[in-house]
Amino acid sequence: MKKISLIGFPTDLQSEWETQLEKKGVIPLAGENLFKALEQNPEWVLLYVPPQAELNQAVVLGFNQDSKQFVSPLDINQVIARITPQPIFEEKLDWDLINAFIDATKEVLTMMVGIEVEKKELLLKNKKDKIWGDVSSVIGFTGVTKLNGDINGSVALTLPMDLAKKLIAAMLVMDESELQEDDIYDGVGELINMISGDAKSKYGNTFKISLPTVITGYQHTVGGTREIKGVVVKFQAPEDSVFYLQISLEETKK
Repeated sequence: MKKISLIGFPTDLQSEWETQLEKKGVIPLAGENLFKALEQNPEWVLLYVPPQAELNQAVVLGFNQDSKQFVSPLDINQVIARITPQPIFEEKLDWDLINAFIDATKEVLTMMVGIEVEKKELLLKNKKDKIWGDVSSVIGFTGVTKLNGDINGSVALTLPMDLAKKLIAAMLVMDESELQEDDIYDGVGELINMISGDAKSKYGNTFKISLPTVITGYQHTVGGTREIKGVVVKFQAPEDSVFYLQISLEETKK
């Protein structure tokens, strides 16, 4: 799986390029500077160079750890052709479906909890990349995708307990000290239910969702079999709180 660091891109351009790279199966990383970017061990670093006196248009400077370099116009198709000359996945992930869940997570938390969260990182599910949390809500879905036909999948929202309490207290308009254990379980379950419902609507109502299940336990993980593919999305909430959305997909071609 290729990891690409983007440095110096304007905010709107950064978002556009991240979306396009993800659709090509590339993990985009936001690097504050070159040194921070290299710590993430990317295959390529893309540096945005704005127009200057001797350069009347913005360009992208790319380089990797094998000392390969290139300069390209600010054209994402040209850049992608240079850094991903071969298909990355034999089986394509349905990025429309994945992005529907990502957008739904942002919108539900803004509307129901009153906070804005930011997508920080996107990883392919594998045995090495573990995610940890104290409370998770999992919901299954079945239906038809736009790519390969029938699908069985699940989505897991995994939170640290302190963030879960803040979210649920805000959603119920209560003080955190007033929350009961059942309030947290029911609230986290309702969050994944609303996220999945919104994602279903965004995608085109081609799948059905099940009832949510809530899992608790300090620093637990939510996993699956190796036949299940998907992604893990890392989000950042205010006060540097981090949580995860894990989207698992098992597709069967018609």
